[in-house]
Amino acid sequence: MTRKLSPNTKKLPSFQQLEDRHLMAADLVASAPEPAAVRIAEVQTIGHFANSALIGPTGIAGIEPAETVEIHDMSADFVFAGPRILFDGPNQVDPERQDGTKDNPASDDKADRTESDEGSSVKDQTDQQPQPGARRAHHVIRRADGGWTDEYVDCDQDGNRIGRTFETYDRSGVLRERQTIRVDEDGNRTTTTDNYDEDGKWTGSTTESFDADGRRTGGQKTQVGQDGNVQRESYNPESGEWEPVAEDDNTEATDRPGGRIARHHIQNLDGGWTDEYVDLDADGNRIGRSSETYNDRGMLRERQTTRTNADGGRTTTTQTYDDDGQWTGTTVESFDRRGNRISGERTTPDGNGGTTSQTYDPDSGEWR
Repeated sequence: MTRKLSPNTKKLPSFQQLEDRHLMAADLVASAPEPAAVRIAEVQTIGHFANSALIGPTGIAGIEPAETVEIHDMSADFVFAGPRILFDGPNQVDPERQDGTKDNPASDDKADRTESDEGSSVKDQTDQQPQPGARRAHHVIRRADGGWTDEYVDCDQDGNRIGRTFETYDRSGVLRERQTIRVDEDGNRTTTTDNYDEDGKWTGSTTESFDADGRRTGGQKTQVGQDGNVQRESYNPESGEWEPVAEDDNTEATDRPGGRIARHHIQNLDGGWTDEYVDLDADGNRIGRSSETYNDRGMLRERQTTRTNADGGRTTTTQTYDDDGQWTGTTVESFDRRGNRISGERTTPDGNGGTTSQTYDPDSGEWR
């Protein structure tokens, strides 16, 4: 059956309306000069993409399997329908261009293409059953800027679906954003978004909580400046505003020589938590920060300390541990005041009771 979709019959729904619902294509399609025909291989709900676009101005869902539709493309960054369909710019339904060339070979490795008499498609990568504590590759979404977004379905230790993860890469294959979405049994949602610069260096994180009706109930922002300074904000649901977190907020102890101030206790989505501290020298002066991350069994997974140098740079020491609390490595890194890594040393156990070491080469940007 072929159906010609009427143009622009409704305004795009909000994210909350789109979440976990099937919507008729006629409610979402906008008009454009040239249509593109595509076979919908599978009905699939739609959700939030990592760049905050609601599947672009041309999105479809709720189409019956094997139904053919005409889609009027609006040159969106990307448009998407179903796990076996990938749209790549104006009038393109297949990851390959009309002339057979490819926009982004890196992303083509992430999806197996199949051809049929009824049209081109991208093979769904989720045929296997969920694995405990794993994630399943769900979609590869091509972007007009040459980058792509990978979507995953996340599962808990029992193999139950607990949410989704979106990873957005630029055309060079550098991770620029990672977003995780978790929904509890009451319909409440927690979204965590990590951002990275063009070199792949982490620049900040935003965690937001929403109730079942889509109202934001809380949030935390952490932003790292080029000078290495960290700025934090928290969301005030009463005012609806993001407010700076004062330096001494959430302290549980007073300054004392050679001690530290407990500043934040952050509950992580995996059931573990992270404790953040302000560290003091013997005279009670602040000399840096530290954090300790624990898993859901209370085992230490990571301890990190950051010290600010006299020239405005910083030195970070990170110790990592496995699920049983056994040490797995120590990394010491030095950064200049602009946040560029200038040196580093990494030590890991060699499995025979000894250790192996690597050093960071700032000229090549590699560990050797």
